[in-house]
Order: sequence, then C-alpha cells, then structure tokens
Amino acid sequence: MTLFTYLRTRGEANFQYGDEIIVSGGPGVYVLLNESFTLSLQANGVYDTLGRDELLGQVSDRTGSTGWFLGPLLNFTWGERFSANAGIDLPLRIANNFFQSVPDYRLHGGISVRF
Repeated sequence: MTLFTYLRTRGEANFQYGDEIIVSGGPGVYVLLNESFTLSLQANGVYDTLGRDELLGQVSDRTGSTGWFLGPLLNFTWGERFSANAGIDLPLRIANNFFQSVPDYRLHGGISVRF
C-alpha cells in the first residue's frame, strides 16, 4: 500500500490550493521470478481526494474532487539497483464540484536507480 499526502501552504495573494491525499494498493502476483530480475502484475486500486482551494479566506465551490480508480500495475526489478513500473488507472467513480475537467484514464510510470 502507498500513501501520499500533499499539504499545501498559502501562496501569493493569500491563495491556497486544497490538500491532496492519495492511497493506492492491491493484490498482485509474480509473473516472472528468478535471481536476476522479477516481473509482477498488480490489481491496483486508487483513492484520490483533493480539497477545495481557498482565496482571501473564502473556500471555493468550484474546486475539489474525490475519485476511485482501478487498473493494472506492472513492476519490474533487475538486480539490486534498478526498478521500473507502469500502470493505468481507469475511473470507477469521480465526484467533482462544479464544472471541472476529469480524466477518462490516467497513465503513470517510474524508473528508479540506486547508486
């Protein structure tokens, strides 16, 4: 399970973006497993909530959202120093305020190298 929390402070003109919390995780299996590398496939569920923005002490009715996503996540490791991942999040439910653009899907990936 992964938890990200983005706590935001006030910026210029007394504007503050809403805080964001993202929680993700789910069951997975090793597709390939040997001494040199691993490849795993995970059913990844994501909960993402974004607080409302604030300007001059007034909370906005037009910002903030909560979404539930589900999709596959591939994880690859090679040796002790290299890893990569790639996934897609398909929305199950998105609740947003007012008129906002919301994703049809989200693609994500990453590469890590340890020295």
